[in-house]
Amino acid sequence: MKEQLIITHPGGAHFDEVAAISLILSTYADKEFRVERRVPSSAELDNPDIWVVDIGNRHEPEKHNFDHHQSLDCPAALSSYPTTSD
Repeated sequence: MKEQLIITHPGGAHFDEVAAISLILSTYADKEFRVERRVPSSAELDNPDIWVVDIGNRHEPEKHNFDHHQSLDCPAALSSYPTTSD
């Protein structure tokens, strides 16, 4: 099984990305994930095989980019996550 990558912001954990990553892990329990705390590259943001959570200033579910900082209408990374697996 190919390991998938989740990138979230560097530094300490916040409730919103921990909850969002937990939801991803539970929704896709049959997949292996590695989580890295760092800034994603542009290429990583454009790669739908890499999940980017709570960083990147993009909300593009089709590319697995789930950030809320670009919009005051979206209060947390968790609220931008789809409710069904793809």
